Amino acid sequence: MEISSIGNSRDVQNPIQNSKPKSESKPESKSEDSPASEVYITNTDKVDREIEELKSKLKRATSEDEIAKIENELRLKDNDSYRKQHSEHFSRIDTTA
Repeated sequence: MEISSIGNSRDVQNPIQNSKPKSESKPESKSEDSPASEVYITNTDKVDREIEELKSKLKRATSEDEIAKIENELRLKDNDSYRKQHSEHFSRIDTTA
């Protein structure tokens, strides 16, 4: 499966359509018979902003209760499982394949 990361977004191409990395694949002439591949994009920018906001709140927190509450929320949100569940997922047809 081909995965390329750009910032916090990931492009995943259909492994059946394209098994070579983009940098190694040569441009092929487009024919009307060739099927287009579907590209899946996952964007975690919104989740990352939310986590950064919590980290800045933690720096400004004054009471121990507030610090404990923010640390607990960070512990729940600053992990891969939370990012996967709360990220935005898109798919589109890639006609350049």
